[in-house]
Amino acid sequence: MLALSHSCRYFLYRSPTDMRFGIYILAGLVRNELGFDPSSGDVFVFLGKLNL
Repeated sequence: MLALSHSCRYFLYRSPTDMRFGIYILAGLVRNELGFDPSSGDVFVFLGKLNL
């Protein structure tokens, strides 16, 4: 269960993301695409691509 809090910031990565990526690739997206430090304590939300 995800509990939202006022003590941290939430960011949405809007491009569809291959959810098979590992933690290091996702951290690289946060650092290189969003320009944030992935170890800052903020929450980064990724959306998977829907395959029908």
